[in-house]
Amino acid sequence: GEIRMIKSSFGFAMPDFMPEHRLYANDLAGGGILDVGGYPVSMVRLIAGAAAGEPFAEPDKVAGIAHLGQSGVDEWASAVLHFPGGIVAEVSCSISLNQDNVLRIFGTKGRIEVPDFWFAGGDRDVGLGRIDVIGADGTRETISVNEKRHVYSCEVDAAGEAIRAGRQEFAWPGMGWADSLGTLRVLDRWRAAVGLEYEIEKASLRTNTISGRPLRSGGTAIGKRTIPGVAKPASVVALGFEDFRTFSSGSILLDAFFEAGGNLFDTGYVYGG
Repeated sequence: GEIRMIKSSFGFAMPDFMPEHRLYANDLAGGGILDVGGYPVSMVRLIAGAAAGEPFAEPDKVAGIAHLGQSGVDEWASAVLHFPGGIVAEVSCSISLNQDNVLRIFGTKGRIEVPDFWFAGGDRDVGLGRIDVIGADGTRETISVNEKRHVYSCEVDAAGEAIRAGRQEFAWPGMGWADSLGTLRVLDRWRAAVGLEYEIEKASLRTNTISGRPLRSGGTAIGKRTIPGVAKPASVVALGFEDFRTFSSGSILLDAFFEAGGNLFDTGYVYGG
């Protein structure tokens, strides 16, 4: 049948709040969204893409909610994604809460369930992976994933094959660059929806470049020319402000542009074609 909804989770419970641990440390970008949130997000993007005959799909809407704990990071969080064509996906993650960690795909003629979907198979304590297909009438078919290799060995083999073939990224269904960046954009939208901005991302603390060194001036890679009526020479290239979604993403490009000699910025609110 046609896929209508996807549900995916990855959550576990740390034994206690440990402010020094990377999962809880604000200065280390802790929390569940950036630790395990990528697993359910990448999976629902994969399934939504397959339903549309594409390697992956980008959601046109992302809404999220989370509990931000003592250190200001998300300890449990959920998001709803809407994809073009109507598929709705619910994703959740946590570092202070155990979840069932099952991928569920709901369609017009039944559903598919994949426990611990990020393993698929491999050498793990709970045995081989499985895929359960449940019909609308309740009939169930279990497909065993007869893969005994550890999941990490599959990743190593895929990387080796890509290198030998002269490729710089995985072939589908492996995650390529565009797919990885798409997942990261969804995670950023999820964080923005729940109000999660790490201290290191705040402009008040960004007096140096994102690499930690002072900003350099006097670059000559981008030339300058005079504009009548403007006293200060302007760079021959202007940088537009169209799509800086976070302070950190903007600072990388803006600092590089300035250090190369750029000083002309287009801050138009709306770009037209």
